[in-house]
Amino acid sequence: MKPPINPTEIVEKFFNGATHMHLGKHYHSALPEDLCLWYCYTLDGGHSILALIEGHFDENNPELWNEMCPCPVKSVLRNYRILKGFPVVPLQYDDTFGLVTEPKDDEYE
Repeated sequence: MKPPINPTEIVEKFFNGATHMHLGKHYHSALPEDLCLWYCYTLDGGHSILALIEGHFDENNPELWNEMCPCPVKSVLRNYRILKGFPVVPLQYDDTFGLVTEPKDDEYE
């Protein structure tokens, strides 16, 4: 039997030594239990949740973590679902520009 996913390990594996991730940050408010371990802080995106973007991943991929994207916490909190333990958000993703969100959703420090 395959062990359940470990969000903390996946976040570490996803960023794997990236210099744009800031460890030790915490969100200023309590996050829902199913999202708190997916929290991350990136220098270019601020307070984020590592999530899958609806329509931009293959549900049958055995390594779904590899298809995740840091998304602003506010954008995720507005509308998300959990699939196989992974947060999924119905956000717009442009293959040229990347994730498209409301500028007011970005939070730093």
